[in-house]
Amino acid sequence: MKRQLRRAGVKHVRVTRGVAVVTLHGPIDGRQVDALSMRLWQWVQDGIRELVLDVEAVPILTTTGAGAFVPALGALCQTGGRLTVRGANQQVVKTLTRMGLASLTGITQPEPPSAP
Repeated sequence: MKRQLRRAGVKHVRVTRGVAVVTLHGPIDGRQVDALSMRLWQWVQDGIRELVLDVEAVPILTTTGAGAFVPALGALCQTGGRLTVRGANQQVVKTLTRMGLASLTGITQPEPPSAP
């Protein structure tokens, strides 16, 4: 299971009361899409109603990689659930926007460092 999660770009998962916080790391592209898509969708099928994807450690999200979010997002929409993308850099936001996913998800970006 851990190897499958690593192959999907998943570094850590925390599940509490129907909420899964999934920390992704590294570039998310076509190499991870099948494994990541299946894992996210399975969590929703297992009862997760809120999926929080922490992408702060994802430098690049390709459109193919972002396609991994679509099955889980569709399943969440059917059950009244929610998908949130947390810690998105500008490139990740642009990819999600280009695909039309930005309006369907909650997106938060990291806070800029405060001035000294």
